[in-house]
Order: sequence, then C-alpha cells, then structure tokens
Amino acid sequence: MKDKKRNCLVFLVLFICLTVCAQSSDEVKAMRNLRDYYTQNINTYDINQNMGKWDLYLKQLSEEGQFADLAAYEKKIHDNNWLSSVSFQDQQDIGFYLADTFRRLWVIANHYRQTNVNDIPERFWKSILRYGDIEVRRQPNDRFHASCFAIPKAACGIYFSLVGQMDLPDDTKPLRKSACRMLKALAMQSWTQPLRNNEMDRDIVRVERFRHHVWWVGGNALAYRPLLETAVLMDSIPMVDVVAEVAKRSLSNVSQTTYNEAFWNEGFTADGAGWGHGMQCLVWGYPIHGASSAQDMLWILRDTPWGQSLTRENVEALLNFYRGSTFYHYKGYIPPCLDRYSMVYYEGKPAHIPYYEMLKASVERWPASFTDSELRELKQLIKEAGQNNIRMEGYPAGRYNGTRWFYNNDDLIKRTPDYYMMVNMASSRCDGLESAGNFADEFNIYTNDGLTLFQRKGDEYRKIIGAMDLTAMPGVTAREGERRLKPITNWRGFCSKYNFAGAATDGGGNAVAGYLFEKMDATSKEKDVKMENPVAFGVRAYKSYFMLGDYLIALGAGVTNLQPEQEGNIRTSIEQTAHQGKVTLYDGKKRWQPSSGIHSLIEKGKPLWILQEGGFAYAPLSELSSKSFFLCESRPNEWVKRNLVNKGKKNLPVQADLLRVWVDHGRNVENDVYGYVVYAGEGLPPQENPFDILRNDTLVQAVQSADEKVLEAVFYRADETVQWSGLPVKTSVPCVLLIERIGEEYSVSVTDPTMNVHLKQVKVEIGDVAIDITLPSGKECGKCVTQRFSPAVEKRRASALNSLIPDKKELDSRMQWFEQARFGMFIHWGLYSIPACGEWMMSQKEMTIEEYSKYFDQFDPVDYDPKKWVCLAKKAGMKYVVLTAKHHDGFCLFDSKLTDYKSTNTKAGRDLVREFVDACREEGLKVGLYFSIIDWHHPDFPKYGDRQHPMRNNPAYKDEKIDFDRYLAYMHGQIKELVTGYGKLDLLWFDFSYDDMTGEKWKATELIKMVRKYQPDVIIDNRLEGAGDNHGSITTEKPLIYSGDFASPEQIIPPKGVCDDKGEPIPWELCATMNNHWGYCNFDHQYKTPQMLVRKLVECASKGGNMILNVGPDARGNIPEESVQILTEVGKWMKKNGESIYGCGISKLEKPDWGRYTQKGDIIYAHVYETPLGALPLYGIGPDKLESVTYLADGSEVNRGEAWNTVLYPDVAFVSFGDDPVFTYPLPDEKDTVLKIRLRQE
Repeated sequence: MKDKKRNCLVFLVLFICLTVCAQSSDEVKAMRNLRDYYTQNINTYDINQNMGKWDLYLKQLSEEGQFADLAAYEKKIHDNNWLSSVSFQDQQDIGFYLADTFRRLWVIANHYRQTNVNDIPERFWKSILRYGDIEVRRQPNDRFHASCFAIPKAACGIYFSLVGQMDLPDDTKPLRKSACRMLKALAMQSWTQPLRNNEMDRDIVRVERFRHHVWWVGGNALAYRPLLETAVLMDSIPMVDVVAEVAKRSLSNVSQTTYNEAFWNEGFTADGAGWGHGMQCLVWGYPIHGASSAQDMLWILRDTPWGQSLTRENVEALLNFYRGSTFYHYKGYIPPCLDRYSMVYYEGKPAHIPYYEMLKASVERWPASFTDSELRELKQLIKEAGQNNIRMEGYPAGRYNGTRWFYNNDDLIKRTPDYYMMVNMASSRCDGLESAGNFADEFNIYTNDGLTLFQRKGDEYRKIIGAMDLTAMPGVTAREGERRLKPITNWRGFCSKYNFAGAATDGGGNAVAGYLFEKMDATSKEKDVKMENPVAFGVRAYKSYFMLGDYLIALGAGVTNLQPEQEGNIRTSIEQTAHQGKVTLYDGKKRWQPSSGIHSLIEKGKPLWILQEGGFAYAPLSELSSKSFFLCESRPNEWVKRNLVNKGKKNLPVQADLLRVWVDHGRNVENDVYGYVVYAGEGLPPQENPFDILRNDTLVQAVQSADEKVLEAVFYRADETVQWSGLPVKTSVPCVLLIERIGEEYSVSVTDPTMNVHLKQVKVEIGDVAIDITLPSGKECGKCVTQRFSPAVEKRRASALNSLIPDKKELDSRMQWFEQARFGMFIHWGLYSIPACGEWMMSQKEMTIEEYSKYFDQFDPVDYDPKKWVCLAKKAGMKYVVLTAKHHDGFCLFDSKLTDYKSTNTKAGRDLVREFVDACREEGLKVGLYFSIIDWHHPDFPKYGDRQHPMRNNPAYKDEKIDFDRYLAYMHGQIKELVTGYGKLDLLWFDFSYDDMTGEKWKATELIKMVRKYQPDVIIDNRLEGAGDNHGSITTEKPLIYSGDFASPEQIIPPKGVCDDKGEPIPWELCATMNNHWGYCNFDHQYKTPQMLVRKLVECASKGGNMILNVGPDARGNIPEESVQILTEVGKWMKKNGESIYGCGISKLEKPDWGRYTQKGDIIYAHVYETPLGALPLYGIGPDKLESVTYLADGSEVNRGEAWNTVLYPDVAFVSFGDDPVFTYPLPDEKDTVLKIRLRQE
C-alpha cells in the first residue's frame, strides 16, 4: 500500500511533466527566465525567525534522516497506525509536525545556498524522503493548511535553494534524484490538496479547480499556495497558463445574486467590501491576500508571453475596493468585528490601512491601466493612508466619507473627520464572524447582532474588548448571562433568520437602516447543528437606525423574549465603550458628575443625557425607554480566555474602565419598544431634539427632521402610510426609504432590504405624486438607488402619458439644457470597427449573418476606457455625448437580456454602455444613447426587397415568412431595458424611418408612452417618423406624440435653420462626421479642419441649432489620433469663446458678410472670420447704440474704429483690430475672432 500511494503521486508528477503542450520558443525562454527569477527571489518569510538555527537542526538530524527531538512523535504516528485511519485533531497535529520538519530542512537548504555548499550529506536527502513519505501516505481526510500551504512552500524553498543540484541529467546520486522527485510531489500538493472529490481531482491543471470552493479561492488560492513557483518548478507551461488566467479573472466582484456565476465566490464584494470563508465580511483578510497575490503574479509574468495589463474590470474592482473598504478603517484602527482576531489586544499603535501596500503596488506597477483622474485620486489616497488619516476631501459623498450602505454585508457606516459610526446588522443573506478554538477568537457570538460603534479616536473598543460584557455589545438586544457563555469553534458565525436588512443613503450626512433580527447559527442554513450557548438565542426585535446630521436615533419594536424560561432579562445595550474621559449628566439646563454605581437616565419622567468628555452623548427617548440606565465600572480583562494569541503578548492590562448605557426590557417581555439617541456634534446637545418620531411598530419605523425637510423610514410591509409634512407617504413594497426636500425637488433614496432579484421597481407615493424608481439588478441588486425629481414635473409626466399631443411647456422645459449645450459628441462604435470601412459595411457588401459573425468572435476592445472618450468630449467643450447602444447590424453594446448578440458575450465580457453612462455622469456631461430601430440580425426584420437590408437582393428570402410583431416586441423590450436599467438618460437618438417603415409601423405611440413613463424628461430625436431627409410632423401645427423633440438634419446645415409651418424656429441638431464615415475607417483621412468645425458650430448656433460631431473609435476602443488632435484644437477655442455658443441662438441682426452673429439675451457675439480692410463694420448697430466691445477670449477692450473714412456711414458702428482704424491688421484668432458686444439700454 505504501509503495502504491507513492507510485501514484510520482506518476502524477511525471504525467504533468509529459503532458506539456506544444511550446513556443518564447514560452520556453520565458520559463527559463522564471526559473532564474525564483532562484534569485526565494521568499523566506516562513523561516525568517529560525534562520539562525540551521546548526541546531543539522545536529538533530541523524544519519537516517530523522530529527532526534521529533522521533517520539514519529513513532506515535506509526504505533497508532494514523497513516491508515486518523481523527480530525490527530490529522491536524501530524500536519503541524510535518510542516515543522520541512521548514527545518528549508532552513538547512538556505544555509547551504548562502554558503555555497555543494557536498550535501546524504542524511539531508534521506530526511526529505523520510518525511515526504509520511506526508504522501497520509489519509485524504482533513488535510488542509500543512498539505497545501506550508509543506509545498517549503518544498519549493528547498528546491530553488538547491536548484543547481535539482533535475540533473544522468544524476549519479540516487538519493538526491529521489529527493528531487519527492520535492516535486510535495510542491504539487499546492495543486492537489485538499481533494475536491470530483472529476477535477483527475484533471487538476484547469482554471475551474480554483473556483467555487472556500479552499480554492481568495487567499486560499493565490496567497498561501505556491502555485506559480510550483508551475515553474515543474516546467509546465499549461500550469502557468492556468495561474495567469486565475490571477487576471480573480480581480473582480461577487455578490449574493452572482454567487454562482462570479469567478470567485469570495474576495471583493460589489458593495466595496470583501468576503472570506463564505459570505463573511472578512474585508481585511482573504480578499486582500488573494488580490494582492494576483497582482504579484501578473507583475512577475509581465515580460513573458503571459504578460497582460489590468483590464477595465480589474481596475474597477480595485477602485471599488479601495474606496469602499476605507469605511472599515478609522484613524489607523480596524473596528473589532471584521476578523477572527478582533479580541487580540491592540497595543495602542495605529497602523496603515491593510490595503496600503497593495494600493501602492497597483499605482506603481499599472499606472497605464488607470485614467489620469484615477491616478491622481489613488496617489492622494496613498499619501493620506501613509499618515493613517484618510480624509480624501473633495470627492463625492459616499466614496470615502459620508455614509455608505454595504449591501453585500449588511453594514451602514458613517465616516467623517470628527467621528465614526457603524451599524453592523444581520440577515439570512450573510454569515456572521467565525470563531476558532485554540488559535483565534473563541467568543464571536454577538458581533453581528446589530453592533453599533461610535468612535472618535478609532481604538475605543479595541482596548477594552477583553473586558466587555459580551452579551451587552453596543447596539445589541440580547439576554444577559455572560457567565453562561462557552468558547466555540464556528466557521460561519451567527446571523438572523430573516431576509430583511437594508439601508438608504445618497452618501451624504443622512441615512436610515433597519433589519428584523432573530439569531441563528449560520451553518444551520444548510444543515442541522447542535445549539451551543442557548443564552444567546430566543430574542426577536425590529431594529432601525436613523442618521440625521450629527445624531443617530435608534428605535426598536416587537422586542420579544421567545424563551422566557431561560434565566436573565432582555437588554438593549446603547453603549459599552472605554471610559476615558470625564462623565457627566445633563438635563438640558445643568450638568453634574454622577456618583458611582448604576443610575437611571430617566428623572421625573424626563430623559437625561450622559456625556463623556472627548466622546459622545447618549439619551433614552423616555416615552419609549422608561427603564434606561448607565454605569461606569472597572472590569477584569480576559484577553487570553477570549483569544489564545494574547498569551504571547506582554504587559496585558489587567483591568479596563468601561462606560455602559442600556435599556432593560425585563424577562417576560413581549412586543416591547425602545428608543434612544446618540449625539456626535460639538458641545452640548440642544435642549430640543431636532427630530420627531413618526412611527415605531413592527410595520413601520420612521423619523423626520424637526424642520420636516427629511423623512427616514423602514417599511416592513407594503402600502403602510407615514404622515410627513402633512403628506401621506407609502411604498409599493417593503423597503428602506430616505426622502430629502431640496428646494422644490425631492431626493428619494430607496433600497430593497430583501435583495429580491425579481423586483424591478418600487413605487413611492408622496401625497398625490407617485414615482416609479427602478432598482439596481445583477451584482448591484440590493444597492441603494437615489432619484431626484420635481413633483410638478411628475404631475406633468403623468398628464403627458394621457395625451397624444406633446405639451409645449413640457417640451420647452426638457429642451432647456439641450439648447443651452449646443455642442455634443456622437460615437459610432461596434463590430464594424474591426473591418474598419464604415458602419454600413454589412449592407454595402450584402453580408450574411454568418459571414458577419466573425467580427463578433473577434471583438475584444482591450483599450476601451469610456472615461477617456468622455474627458476628450469635455475638453473639446462638448456638453453631451451619445453612444450607439445598438446600430443597424443588431449588435448590442449593453447587456440585453433579450439576445445573446451583445458585448457581454464577446471577449470584452462587459456591459460597455453601463461603463459609458457612468463615465458621462462622473464627468458631469449629459448622457445620450443611440438605438437603431432597424435590425439586420433579427430573424423577423424584413429582408428581401427592403431598401437597406443586406439580404435585400437574396432570392432565398423572397418568400420568407416573418413575424414583425415579434420583432417589435423585441425592439420595444430592448428600449425598455435601456430606459429602466441605466439611470436617468438625457437623450435618446432613434435611427431611422424610411419608405413605409415609419411612425405606427414601429408602434411609435406605444413606444413613446413607455419611454415617457420611465424617462419623462428624456429628449428624443424625430426619426421614429423621419430621417435626415424628412423632418416628419415636428414642423407641423399638430405634431404627433412620436414626432420627437428636435429635427436631425444630417451632414448639412439648413440654409435658414429649421422652422415650423408658421415660420417659427424649432430645436434642431446637425449630426456630422469629422471625416466621411461614421464608423471607424482606417483609409478615410479626409478630416475637416478645426477652423471649419468651429465655424460650422457657430453657424448652427446662429441658426438656433446644435451640432453633434461624430468620432469613430477603432476596434481596440481608441479614438483616432486625428480626431483627438482636431477636438483638442476645437477645445482650445471653446475654452476661450464657449460663451458665444452655449445658450446662444439666432441674433436679431442679419448675417454680416465677414462672419456671423450669435446672441444670448441682450449680448451679441460677433464671429469674425475674414480680416477686414481697415475698420470692421458692425452691421445693424449704430455708434450711439454701442455700450462696449471686448475680445471674448481675454476680456480686453476692442478699439473703436470710427475715422475720417467712415463718416459717410453714420448709422454703422466700427471697431479696429489695431491702433489706427484706417490700417489693416490680422485677426487675433484666424479660426474665429469673437467680439462680445453690449448695447446701451433704451
């Protein structure tokens, strides 16, 4: 049996060596370089502390290769026959023993390497074989840390330390040769152990092995296993292939809703935190270890055939983590609820945020993967993280400061420069915090039961957690009975039985959270478990939290002792923190220092504040918490009992001084309530609380600000009503809701606390106004969404849905930004960028779908970075950007659920539209999407005889039967996806109608009603019934509902703009290309000059129109350099002269022969193209009407030009570009010199 097991493992090693695929010369060379790298860069971290013991270890090593001091334990292994059958604990002990032996051998090998010893004694090789033989013969059960981490690391360390004696051809020393094979077998355990007990154990060199199991993901995959070292040691190119792929794909996100599809089901979570060991918020452990190691491996492979830069998905995952996880660190300290070492004594020393080194590596190694603004942000973050005081001022609320809801982890956190608040809720969606006997925390029992932390320094709880009453963790509602708690090992922790936990915030100072709590062992979600520590179970409560400015209000309802037979009262702990400042009581008028002992916080029916100097102020709400108390006490520390790691700590404090505040519900409590408030502001709390409690029951818990500008509510049931500011407020589903009144508008933030993937919308009713809010989906399901709206606009929207004729006031209102903007960017991009001969190629070459599909297979825009596009548009002076979400070929740049023909199914693997809209919003530009109502890919779109379709001349389709209604349902469905799934859209560009394919052929009325329902303020072009050659009914006296908001002339500027039948101007937009193609065309270099484009933009504005100028990025996602240079030049002009474009329109003055006029209000802008002979006549303006004329570019005064030769023209004002108006001077700006003219008021 012994030989059989050894031979199997050796065969496995040989099999991998022999199954190396065809190797390119570059890969072979790279493998040699990697071998040299690991030979020169051996990571000796595991043996650093024992480096000096090499001599001792050699003396202990017998001639038979046995360490004398370990001989007794080896005998015990054989005497007890543990290699045939072994218990869990004995298996672990064997692993620790063998790991120790191989670390010793590594220390010896390292000494040989450093001293260049070549004549290595045989006892050393015997020892490798001796202890290796025990390792490979072990039973497969319960083999983990030693077998897959420690021993393979040591094997690699030994191998590369003695690499000159490894794998020698024709090796004449059998022992050395056998030891080399054994080291390889042991290293390979990083790829084989623990067994997964499925087909992957027969085919280990595959990416799937490193997915979907806690042992094979996160830090357990890349950080602790020497995967790449082993691949190099084995000289296996396929193994390096796998490592490179795993490293790249691991830098991504996971969420509850994508748990089974995400590459890793732990690591970075979509909310900005991280998971480890399942759905535990171990943000500072496994996620960082896995991601940091992934980056290390990618860096080591950078100059090899496996080298690759960070993808946009990688970058966004890292950015999201750096930003989000910052909330889990405050002034150098980590909150004591994020790992199984929370009860290890902190020695009062702040430390860098744990991602610090990984962050620096990201910036130093991959600068080209980040945008310029992202790099500036991360460099600032590195600087502040190095100072242990991350403030990151100037960034959006909720990114580094303010409030943030971590929807994958049930946490609401408020982070400000002055204080820190954390609400650590619980639900059945998340696990708790693990405990582990003998080497980790053994009492993480209440850590996730609604823990609330209030900190100013960051270490208030860390320093006293060894003495805290664990049944009274701050914020927790639980049964007293600390002495009945027993230490436990629980790898899943504890959670709530209920799937209800959520928070609503827009990132600012206000937020609301709530959850329904009844404790359960998280392991019992999957199997029955024996209940330990029954004192911790049997309490139910509805708990909510309201952050209003510097206040936190906590409400509880339905507080019930489900097991009153158990001894002990039910308490809600308001606070249990370090007593480190003077404590006083305050009744709103006077302060005094209390005597020792337990004191009530209710005096004559009124609440008292308890204040700690340098800390916070706490008070019960007397009508809800009549039995509220506080106590200052000194308690003995139990550091070693709570975590054995403390046994090695010196000078552990014996006692800890605590401040405790709590509500006592009694023992036989049923449906009780509580309420209290915490004040974090400066000075004393105001006499009157700046809030009102609206409801506190098991259906709704709600609070409003005293000025009635803010409503915060937790709706546990749909259609319940809260009266706010005289208005009834209700929601269509259970949710968490924040409403803030800002001027005449409402900002509504809402969260689905059940993370229901089937729930698409929440209807919020405020008085007689109802608004449908689209909820995030996919990995962002459960995220809070904020929508700002005007009640007046919503009423108009509802009214417009009932009318077929657009309301003029409504039209004018939504067009305001558009006519102010005047200048936008069009982006045509898709599969047609690959053949690079224009976007109509499929039609022009009459290609079949099969012929065109090769571009779908090839589509891999590795350089796609919409922020670069948007920043270029912004730099050019453009105010909005429109992207082709889908062009005529039917290929979608968005993740449509109605087709597989989309970017997410290509090598890109991303929703490119979502990244685009996010980039626009981040840069403050309006967002537009182009959507082709024509679709050459859909089987039910007309083909033969159609004027446009690629198959228009193919007789095979002459008699084809199609279902055009099915196509329309598909087309409408995709548009609905865009208007409901991507936030507020500012512009929709449909394209296009022709022949009889117009208007109601598209079911345009139905379509527009649907669009207006979800996007009442979106601007729509006229091409549901028109095109570049036909304006449709928009110019008539009675335009149809689908006539659009603006006309869209193409590649031509109308001689007199666009007017309706009465001659009144209507909004219009010129769409034009920079060269002669919309899509990328690598042979079309007929670019328009910056001067021409500036003047055409001026012409559009002077005729009351906009110009949207197109760019066609290439297949990699880069805008052509010619376009970049031209737009940069245009941007330079716009930076100085944009005032003469934005918001400007038709001038009351006729067009001059030297250029054009634009006008905004009473200001006239003269656009001078032609150098005048002598003075410039300002036609239409008399000298007595002229108040001032300045150069718009710099504001300097323009010289008046009246002279002896202008006296014959007394009704015309003149200006001069030089000192003498008779002389001729060049224009200051040859593109367009703009003069700003103010006229005297009558």
